[in-house]
Amino acid sequence: LGKFLTPDDRRKHVQPYTREQVSKFLETAQEHFPEYYPLMMTAFRTGLRLGELLGLSWQDVDFAASSIEVCRAYSHGRWTTPKSHKSRTVDMSNQLATVLATHQENQRARFKGKLPVTEISGPKKSELIEVVFTSQTGGPLCGDNFRQRVFGKIIEKADLPRIRIH
Repeated sequence: LGKFLTPDDRRKHVQPYTREQVSKFLETAQEHFPEYYPLMMTAFRTGLRLGELLGLSWQDVDFAASSIEVCRAYSHGRWTTPKSHKSRTVDMSNQLATVLATHQENQRARFKGKLPVTEISGPKKSELIEVVFTSQTGGPLCGDNFRQRVFGKIIEKADLPRIRIH
C-alpha cells in the first residue's frame, strides 16, 4: 500500500472546523456537557493533542504568565512525553484563563477543598501531580471513553460534521 498511499493523501481529507462551527461546538458542549466545556475550550484555544490535554496538571498552568507548559501526555493508561518528546509552552487567552480558573474552583469544591492528586511513576522518577481534567473519581480521564461518550455526542447534538479530536 505504501506505493499507492503517500503520507500527503491522508492530510488532504482533513477538514477542520470553521470559527462558526467551533463556536457552535463550544456552545453545545457548555449546554449539554458543562463539566467537559473547559477541556474542549482548552483544546480549541491551544491546539493540544488529546493525550496532552489529559496529561495536563495544574502545575503546568501559569495564570500569571498566561501560558501552559506541555510536558507530558496520558494515553491508554500510560504517562508519556508529548509526541515530539520535548516540552513546549503555549499561550493562554484571557478567556481560557477565566474558564480554567473557574474549572479549578469547581474542582476544589467537588473534591471538598482539595485538588485530586495522581502519582506518575516513570523510569527515572516519580512525582505527584494535580490533574486538570479528571474523571468523576479524581483520576485522569480515559481518552477512548471521552471520544465515545462525550466528544461524539457533542458533534451529534451540534449537528456538525464528524472530525477526529487530535
